[in-house]
Amino acid sequence: MEAVVNWVEHKKAPTTLLGVGEGSNGETGMKRPLCLYPLAARYKGHGSWNDAGSFVCAKG
Repeated sequence: MEAVVNWVEHKKAPTTLLGVGEGSNGETGMKRPLCLYPLAARYKGHGSWNDAGSFVCAKG
């Protein structure tokens, strides 16, 4: 929420936001960076598919 407040109140748009999915049992599921268009989250080739740190914002 802090990123949205900074965007609206201070005109500082975020370059990424963290997207968090919910697992089947209500636990935290996968996490991905939500990237500024035209970039998209791309897997780095190592690390967990459920960890946002395993992804980077890059062009298609």
